[in-house]
Amino acid sequence: MVRVTSPWILLGIACFLYAGIDYVGYNSTRTSSRALKVYRVCQLGMQIVFTLLLLQHAGWATALGFNIIWWTFGLDFLYYVFSETVNAPRPWDRRGDFARGIMADACGWAYWTPIGIVHGMRRGRAIPARTLILQAALGLLSAGTLMLAF
Repeated sequence: MVRVTSPWILLGIACFLYAGIDYVGYNSTRTSSRALKVYRVCQLGMQIVFTLLLLQHAGWATALGFNIIWWTFGLDFLYYVFSETVNAPRPWDRRGDFARGIMADACGWAYWTPIGIVHGMRRGRAIPARTLILQAALGLLSAGTLMLAF
């Protein structure tokens, strides 16, 4: 068994797994409002578990970094890597949805991110792609700086 000790590798694994599980979890429940609500509760639990595992195995800076990347839409960008790669049949998100939903300035579901909160947390209010990209880049930079500093 290989023992992984690098906080950077653990952060990468956590981000990749979270986004992959999110892709499957969201898409497999999206057509049922009841199932989607159950998934959202499970998703919160998953985030807590990943945070606690990172806290235990990589330290508080990595655990906080993971949550910063999540909060600034970084894991959502990774989600779209899965949608572009897997290219599942509809109704799942698939190839081209990143261009149609994010790059076309049509993302109205990032209301829970810092920029969404600043703009009143209005679900459905589109946030420009360049704003989301900048926010995610700053989140990634902040997480990396935090991990380097501590």
